[in-house]
Amino acid sequence: MREYTLAIDVGNRNVKVVLCGVDQNQQFSIFAGTTMASSGFRKGDVTDVEKLADCICAAVNSIPYERYGIPNRIMLGIGGMGLTGQQCIGSIGIEADKVLSQDVSRAINSAVVASVNDRQTLIHAVPIRYWLDGKECDIPLNKSAMQLQVGVYIVTADKTVLDNLLSALSNRGVDVDTVVANIIVQGQILVPKKKDQDLLMIDIGAGTADLILYEEGTIRLAASLPLGGAYIVEDVAKGFRISNLHAEKIVRYYNELEAGLCGKNIILDCGLDDAEELLIPYDFLEKIIESRVEEISSLIFEYVKPYLSNKLPCNVIISGGCAAMPSFLEYFSQTLGNVQCIRNDIAEYAHPAYSACVAISKYGFINNNQSYDDDNRLCSFIKKVSRIFGKN
Repeated sequence: MREYTLAIDVGNRNVKVVLCGVDQNQQFSIFAGTTMASSGFRKGDVTDVEKLADCICAAVNSIPYERYGIPNRIMLGIGGMGLTGQQCIGSIGIEADKVLSQDVSRAINSAVVASVNDRQTLIHAVPIRYWLDGKECDIPLNKSAMQLQVGVYIVTADKTVLDNLLSALSNRGVDVDTVVANIIVQGQILVPKKKDQDLLMIDIGAGTADLILYEEGTIRLAASLPLGGAYIVEDVAKGFRISNLHAEKIVRYYNELEAGLCGKNIILDCGLDDAEELLIPYDFLEKIIESRVEEISSLIFEYVKPYLSNKLPCNVIISGGCAAMPSFLEYFSQTLGNVQCIRNDIAEYAHPAYSACVAISKYGFINNNQSYDDDNRLCSFIKKVSRIFGKN
């Protein structure tokens, strides 16, 4: 029987849902997807959990399950919601004559217990380094030692916010099996990493800019900042006294225009089909948009700059809806280094706005039915995490 995973990307502007699984050729495939306007979620904060749950459920219920089947697993991808990341070390004594799978699990749990408080919910605990008796090693299983230390990158979310959302969804018949941080699974699934290379991924959506930084292939930083395209849309709406929906269409139109139009006294016809004519001077529109893009970009740069130390320029990959804006690419090229806009390998979902949803679905596909009951499986799991997260 074919198994399906339902992947949900909760964004500030839209909720995206895809149904994925294995096709007739035993290859990963997305069978159906939908996008619906979001409500109750603004700039990374849940402002109305009931409205947000309604939006998510409406998107979930619009998938044609009668054609494909009911999903075996529901995954929820989030940004904002108090997401934080930190590096921790768990340390334990080895009771047997060699390191067993439960020893690694105990060391990871030691790091989690010491770092996660009762106001946080654990989202990811990624093992990134290992030491046996103070000496760094690769995979520690079946090796002799008296002490094991595991470096763990821990990602948490606000417990109250997440619990309330999951409860509201459950009350509507949507029982989430797994919650993931969008930027973590994007970094894991979509970004090629090398052990000797630094890489920064920035997912700029409507309300948040999520970051993940790899230093020599290992996670150095993960964060979610309340910065995004909603600020640009709101500035345009205020500048021309129009609705946010109208302003969003104007911003999209602006992004499609060719460069070099400033200073040519160009007037843009930005009226809607069912509304009055709206003539906008290009120079004024450019000033509104570009000033806000520069502000958002500079705030992101100032946040990551201390972590990059003397490693500039570095490689940067941008995803999210705002990744399609040439201005962001230009700014980060000037300040950070080699910048690329991500393009997903599934044609219908190639736009960078779908990157998180594609990553969540692939993450669910890769990890479906994964078990870590014995040493061999845990060893395979650690190898997979090390390979995908870049610790080779």
